Amino acid sequence: MNETQAIIFDMDGVLIDSEGLRAHAKRIAFRQAGITLTDSDLREYVRRSDAVMIEEVGTRCQLNADQRAAIFREKARIYEQEEKKLKDCSRLN
Repeated sequence: MNETQAIIFDMDGVLIDSEGLRAHAKRIAFRQAGITLTDSDLREYVRRSDAVMIEEVGTRCQLNADQRAAIFREKARIYEQEEKKLKDCSRLN
């Protein structure tokens, strides 16, 4: 009988620090909506969910729910695209 001996959870920043890539994707997604994120904006939301950050910043900038949802989708698309590039590059090494 095979029993699970252990499970590893990667809470972002433990095994891989993707904060820089997430910040990059958020900057682009917000810029496309006409909002420039400052370093301070990004620092305020380190280790907090992207959904919370997009909701709070979007509300502060008077974006409606559809606009905030569009930013979230675009951030996810950009992040996945850039992550794939990194994975493809790592396979070359």
